[in-house]
Amino acid sequence: MLKKKNAITKLKKADITRRSIAYIIDLVLMALPVGIIFAPRDITGDIAAQKFPDPKIALPVTAALFFAYFFLCIYFNKGQSLGNMIAKIRVISYAGSDKNNHIKPNLKQSAFHSIGKIYFVLLLDILIGKILYRGEDEIQNPTRFFQKLAGTLVVED
Repeated sequence: MLKKKNAITKLKKADITRRSIAYIIDLVLMALPVGIIFAPRDITGDIAAQKFPDPKIALPVTAALFFAYFFLCIYFNKGQSLGNMIAKIRVISYAGSDKNNHIKPNLKQSAFHSIGKIYFVLLLDILIGKILYRGEDEIQNPTRFFQKLAGTLVVED
């Protein structure tokens, strides 16, 4: 156990600036499909500013799109969304990872990590994480609650 912890401490945890840049890039990328899906339209298909999508439909669909984007990127793209690639960070499983051997998150880890990336959940995820995990060591002190549940770590690439 001690050996694994020492190997992990060699990793450089991604700072909040890089993580924020990556998330903003991902938000901009997600705005296009969400905007296309929910652009107000009239019966003829023309965009009409007076008709807005029903929030009861728009909110869950948008949340599902965000979850799917982050989940698919993290699970199938070695722990990186497009924003993460540009910011040169990646999500790894901290079980068994070291500086030379990044373990990509498994299915469950990718799912839990992605829940907290849904835009309206993110602030709550960060607040709960900061309240519950303050005072723990650097590796076991994640920025986000769902990151802790997932057993993931965001590191510089």
